[in-house]
Amino acid sequence: MSDLPNGLTYAQSGVDIDAGNALVEAIKPLAKATRRPGADGSLGGFGALFDLKAAGYDDPLLVSTTDGVGTKVAIAQAIDKHDTIGQDLVGMVVDDIVVVGAKPLFMTDYIACGKVVPERIADIVRGIADACTATGTALVGGETAEHPGLLGPGDYDVAGAATGIVEADAVLGADRVAVRLSPNGDSQGVDDSNPVALFTAAAKALDEIGIAFLELREPGPDGTFGRTDVPKVSPAIRQVFSKPLVLNSDYRTVEQAQAAIDSGVADAIAFGRPFISNPDLPERLRTGAPLAEGNPATWYSQGAEGYSDYPALETATA
Repeated sequence: MSDLPNGLTYAQSGVDIDAGNALVEAIKPLAKATRRPGADGSLGGFGALFDLKAAGYDDPLLVSTTDGVGTKVAIAQAIDKHDTIGQDLVGMVVDDIVVVGAKPLFMTDYIACGKVVPERIADIVRGIADACTATGTALVGGETAEHPGLLGPGDYDVAGAATGIVEADAVLGADRVAVRLSPNGDSQGVDDSNPVALFTAAAKALDEIGIAFLELREPGPDGTFGRTDVPKVSPAIRQVFSKPLVLNSDYRTVEQAQAAIDSGVADAIAFGRPFISNPDLPERLRTGAPLAEGNPATWYSQGAEGYSDYPALETATA
């Protein structure tokens, strides 16, 4: 069509084919590093193939999701940091797969931009690939679309779609899902102005959905991991939540736990952190042995320290 009087080339319309081709070559190694059984990690075709037999399932169901990252792209663009927004994208997409008990198999991405800047797009894809590798998801393809005139030269948006797999008898429904709420006092920087109204409404909705159980973390004024003078909401939640209700905050003795259960507020007690420094906590509680004090610096670290190196009761008394 270039011989038409008003014909335009891609370059004249603002689309840089050479930059697009250079980008594909730059991201091929990133995608290849995400290979998994069933996907070879190669790019360049019109469609990606996945060998489902290689996944090793007997009665599989496929799970398909798609998502984006919303206005967080504006933050990435404002601070000129583009190698983490892709990780967020994978998290948004893969989360929707794992919540039904499935494992992610493969993913494709879509990047729309005003101008293809290979280094910037490669940073985005690098973040996607890193997160895909961490989650066992093969990055099997994608699309980078240059939209001059619609988006500014420094603007872009990202979206992704993924497919996961789960055995038919292992699908997670509401009856196999539990929720934990922190209804009183500051939680992750939020201190609600009307916790009773908010969290009783949430608990009622969860009861109607039919979740397996609800856990409440409610610190008191003398809490060891967060403190608050805001009254506990569990008595009000007990009135609207009919399924098992578990309390979890600063319980250290059988008597404390039994008193909460006997009051009718709780059906069970989660001891939480004392288990970290007392791997034999049930035996210690049964025999009335003292509890070992934990080192907060080892709590919820990503390794064995603080989980497997505290001595058991017989070792500590030997």
